[in-house]
Parts: sequence; C-alpha cells; structure tokens
Amino acid sequence: MSNKKQVIESLCHLTSTGDEVDRCYASKALGALGDAQAIPALVQRLRDEDIDVSIDAIEALGHIGNPQAIPPLLESLNSDPNGEIKMAVVEALGRIGGQDIISPLLDIAKSCPVDMVWDDTDSWNDWWDMQLKAVEILGGMRIAEAVPVLLGILEDEENQDIESEVLKALAQIGGEGEKSLNQRLTEGTPRERRRAATALGFSQGKETCKALARAMTDQIVDVRVAAIRALGKQGASQYLDIMLRFLKDPAPEMRRAVIDVTKGLSISKDKAMLEKLTPLLKDSSSAVRAAALLALPEVAPFPEKTLEQVKQCLADSDNKVIAAASSLLARLGEQTILQKLLQILSNQENDIILRSQVATALGVLGNQEAVGLLSWTIKDKAQVVRLAALKALMALHQTPEALEVLLAALKKREIVVEGPPVPSSDNETETKQSPAAATDSIAMSTLEAIAMDNAAVAKNEEPEEIAHQKPDEETQKYMEIVQDNLELGERLFVPKKINADVRYLIARILGDSDQEKVIRALIEALNDDDPQLRCAAADSLAQIARRAPEKLADAIGSLVTHLNIGDRELRLACARTLGLLGQNSAIPVLFTCLQNEEDNNVRIETIQSITTLLTVESHQIKKDILKHFVELLQDPEIGVCKAAATALATLQYKESADSIIGAAFANAGAMARYMGKALRHLDIEESSTKLLKMLNSVPESHQRRFVIEMLEEIYLT
Repeated sequence: MSNKKQVIESLCHLTSTGDEVDRCYASKALGALGDAQAIPALVQRLRDEDIDVSIDAIEALGHIGNPQAIPPLLESLNSDPNGEIKMAVVEALGRIGGQDIISPLLDIAKSCPVDMVWDDTDSWNDWWDMQLKAVEILGGMRIAEAVPVLLGILEDEENQDIESEVLKALAQIGGEGEKSLNQRLTEGTPRERRRAATALGFSQGKETCKALARAMTDQIVDVRVAAIRALGKQGASQYLDIMLRFLKDPAPEMRRAVIDVTKGLSISKDKAMLEKLTPLLKDSSSAVRAAALLALPEVAPFPEKTLEQVKQCLADSDNKVIAAASSLLARLGEQTILQKLLQILSNQENDIILRSQVATALGVLGNQEAVGLLSWTIKDKAQVVRLAALKALMALHQTPEALEVLLAALKKREIVVEGPPVPSSDNETETKQSPAAATDSIAMSTLEAIAMDNAAVAKNEEPEEIAHQKPDEETQKYMEIVQDNLELGERLFVPKKINADVRYLIARILGDSDQEKVIRALIEALNDDDPQLRCAAADSLAQIARRAPEKLADAIGSLVTHLNIGDRELRLACARTLGLLGQNSAIPVLFTCLQNEEDNNVRIETIQSITTLLTVESHQIKKDILKHFVELLQDPEIGVCKAAATALATLQYKESADSIIGAAFANAGAMARYMGKALRHLDIEESSTKLLKMLNSVPESHQRRFVIEMLEEIYLT
C-alpha cells in the first residue's frame, strides 16, 4: 500500500474517532487531497454534532468534486435547517456540477426554504446569499429552465437587488434569456435598456449583436455607450464599419466610446482607421481628441497631412491632448518637434504631469540634443518630472553624453550644459543673420541655437534697421522664436541642486547596464555618505550579478567589507549580491557573518545566499554549515527557521527530516505547513512514514493538527 493511500485511510479514521479539532482538520485535509476514497467518511460527518465539522466536510466534498457526493449533500440541503449548512451545500454543489443539481438550485433561486432557521434579531437572511450563488451557478451552467425563475426574480419588487447578476445569468443562458434581454433593450426604461445592453456583453448569440447594433441609435447616450461597449466585449469586428459611423455621434461620450472599442477591433484595417480618426483631432471635446491620438494606428509611411494635424495638437489647450500628441510623435520619430518639447518641459509653469510625459516622450524620441535639458530637469522641484527626465536619460544612456550625465549626478558632480562660446566682434557680422537664414539654419544643435540667441540678446545686438522699424510678419515670427529660446535658455542655465531621490533612482537604473564605468561607479557608491544610495548601489550590483557575474570580480572586496561593517540595509544587499556572484570563496565569509549577525533579515538573506552558492559548487565547510542550519530550526525567529528548512531541503540533507518535523511544533504550530512543504522537497515517502507514526502516537489533538497539516502539504499537487 502506498503511503498516500495510508494517509487517506488514517485521516478517514480520524474523522470518526478524533475530537472536534481532529475531525475538522482531517476533513479539510481530505478535501485538499481530493481523493474519492474519502467520500464515505466525509458523508458521515454531514450531520456531525459540531456544525464546524459538518461545514468542513461539505466543503471537502465540493473540492473532491465527485458526483457520488450529490445525493447526501441534497439530503443535507433539504433536512438541515441551518442557513450556514445550506449555503455551504449550495457552493459545494456548484463546484461538482451536473444535471442532478439543477432542480434544487432552481428551488433555492425561487424561494426561501420553508424549514430554514432565520434569526429575527439578524438583519441578514442567509437565503439571500444562497439565492445569489444559485443564480450565478445556473447562469454559468447555461440552464434554460432557469429563465422563468430569473425573470420572476426581476419582477418581484420585494426581492433583494441582484438585478445585474440576474441579467448576466440570462445573457449567459442565451435563447429565451437573451430574447428577454433584447426585449428590455428595446422596450424598457432608459435604466433597464442600459443594464440590458451591459449584460448582453456576456451573451454569445448572433441575434444579440444585431440588437446591440440597433441600440447604438438609442436616444439616450448612456444606452448607446453601453451597447457599443458590449459589442466590443464580444469582439464583434463584423460591426466595425457600423461602429465607425458613430464617430459623428453628437455626444462626446459616444464618440469616445467608439474610439475605445474600435481600436481593439481594427488590427487589419489600420489605414481605414487612420482616415476615420484624423478628423477627430479637431473635435470639440478634448477627451475625444486625446482618445483619437491614443488610438491612431502608427502606419508606415505615416500620412503627411495627418502628421501635421498631430503636430498642431502640441498647441492644444488641454494637457492630455498635448501629452498624447507628444507620445505619438515621439514614437513616430518625428524629430521636428524637439524644440517644442524642450520648451514645454523647461517651462515650470506647465502642469507637472504634462512635463513628466513630455520628458518621457523625449526619451522615446531618442535625440541626443535633449540630453542637456533632461540633465537640467533631473534637478526639477517636482519629483514626478525629475524622475521622468531621469528615465528618459536612461533611455538615451547608450549615448556617451547621457551616460556621463547620469554618472555625474550619481557622484554629485556639477552637471554643466555646455553651449558654444559667445560670438566675438570679429565674426559679429556673420552672426547677424536675416530672419530667413536664422530659421533655416540646421547646422547647429537646438541647445546651441538657444545659447546663440541668448548671447546676442545679452550683447544688445539688434540690427539698427529692425530696432527702429515696425517688423514685418516674417520678422515678427522670428522674434517670437528668439524670445521663446531666450526664456528657455534662462531657465536652462539656472544652477540647481540634485535631489537625493534622483541619485537613488540613478543607482537603481544603472543596474540595467553592464558597462565597466557603470560598475566602477556603483562600487564607488558603496562608500557614499548616504545609506540609501549605498543600498541602491548594492542592489544594482546584484542585478548585474544575475546577468553577468563575471564582470563583478572587482566588487567582491567592497561587498565583503560592507557585509561586515555596513549598516543593516547595506549588509542585507551585500549578502544578496555575494550569493549571486557564484564565487565559492564567498561561502566562508557569509557563514561567518551568519554566525555573528544579529539582524534576522540579514541572517535570512545570508542563509539563502549560502544555499545558492552550495547548489552550484560544494565546499569543505559544507558539513559545518548544514549542522548550523539544523540548529537554526530551533531559532526563536520564524523567518530564520523557514529559511533554514528551505535550505536543508534544497541541499537534500535528508538527515534533517526529524529536526524539520520537530520544528513544526514550535510557535504553536505556526510553521507546520511550511515545514510540510520543505519535507515534500526533501523526501516525500520517508517524511510521510515518519508523520504517519506520529499521527497515532501524539497524545493531544492540537498537536495532531500540525501532523495533519504537514501530511496535507506533502501530498498537495
């Protein structure tokens, strides 16, 4: 006989011979193990003198899911007046399923059982829970006979308000249920029509789509919106063309819904969608304009006319529209928007969410000319802005300029945005260009242009003929550009302090890079005055170690040093990183740390790192380590005990089985299930043999409970 079969038999025996604690826990374990062999024993407990035992047995039969349990469960449903028992039976029947449960569930959905006990002092009737569960089960099973009952619930004004659940069940059933919903959709009140449309999203009937398509012409906008969203939920792509006609609906809510729904249905019709959505970029509703921008398919080549309209959205009055346009244009790689994005980002009077989204767009755009302003922005007073700028710089970190900015900020060095020198008088004539020449020039970078404009204004180099004459339209436009650049440059060159959170995020972001200079900077950061930065640097080194441990040979010395003298968080991070380096030489260092460490979290991390290293390669002190792990099973800290048990199981130290079982009884059995999991990984058969002997020898039921929980965990699949 297999050990599992013996376990089932022993638990079944305990359901009849043990006290109420034994019976409860044995019933739960039998349900979890899911063996039909346990059904007769569990059926005997359906009318147990202890109601908790009965409920545990009912739930166990539901989890086993065998139809042979249905008759005794129905007997309990019909003969036991207790509401909790009846509710447990309904749920169990729902798990088992089958034709035999339909009739009793219809009765439960229809009316409260006459024999049911209801405490008049309690404001809640257990039948309400039973009725709702019966409705959900009948809908999920698509039982056509349930339709009249469900319609009766809707018509009974004294019933509880479960209209949404009943409508959903009708939609799932289809047939007459769907027909009743379609009738509500056309003849009901606005509220009934809206709810019917929403419910029909769960239907699979062909007639439903037609009814919903007609409902898109309803006079009430909420009904129209519910109808098109229900079509979207059904994936009714055959109605795509009809849906797109409602992009001209007078209600912005409907136009927005059309955009949301159709963008998920138009994968093969990108060009047609582009043509339909482009006019909405000038919609009167900002929500519609933003939604259209988010839904525009990124076809290649992107039409020039649409591109220009998207660029015009950068001057929109709504921040969400600007942000959506920025994001789209950046993904399209439209480099002509660079200066506009820089101006938006640099203006601290703009909304911080908008500025953060524009910073993100600059990272996507990938133009290294943005590095200067982004490096300035990581000192912004708004955290969301500076962190977005930082992530954008990281997106550009393959460029030397961006990486240098990140490393400089990490080391708290002054970040300088360099522009060209101020033009001297010798080439003054060359710098005084006509407005046309100034706007057409593409030889200098955007930042250089800004700096040149600022220099000219600072020296008052305005041409005399322009200074004393009213500028023409072209010149006026140029002067506005100059003024914009001036304001941008003034904001750009104001020195600011680097916030600590920027350095923390840089340290963490740099964990994505394997470059040698990055690794050196992170090792350097381990000695920084800021403890949070030290931890972030150690965590990033751990991230690099997961990918390329061979590149961190120079980091071992610093990690070992800080493991011994660092603050708590740094010791924790160093222990983790040393475990990932795969260096066998780190094992004695970590073991010494484990023996001397007082902080429990560091001890747990150290155990895990030692285990990781020992699974790769053995060590001469492995026996001493395993012996120490066994001793830690008696540690007063539960987390340390769990880590030790996991380590012993991972390292397959089978001599520790008795010690792991013994540890399950400590701390009032709080670790019993966890120790059971460790035993499962260690040795199922040997562990279950030991536990079966204990099940018969442990004198107290509260201790047998721990044995039962371990046996359950061992055989859980």
